[in-house]
Amino acid sequence: MLLSRGFSLSEGMGSHKFFDKKIISMIRVAEEVNKLDIVFNQLYDQYSEELDIKIRTMNNLLEPVLIIFVGGLVAIILISMYLPIFQLGTGIY
Repeated sequence: MLLSRGFSLSEGMGSHKFFDKKIISMIRVAEEVNKLDIVFNQLYDQYSEELDIKIRTMNNLLEPVLIIFVGGLVAIILISMYLPIFQLGTGIY
């Protein structure tokens, strides 16, 4: 709405709490220098790198948990299969 009234993009984004102050200040400077495309590319690179780091960290934390879960599931299945066989062996004596 603010853009249609003649305000700048940074002012329009500043009226919302969704955007970081870093983004708003970089866009404000880019508007003054008329280099929005360069700043948007830099912001894309920064945020995509941060997202990649967070995803790698999440994968590194989640992998051992999944291995333990699958191992426990396999153990439960094996015990449920072999327990009746062992009970039959003790019932014969």
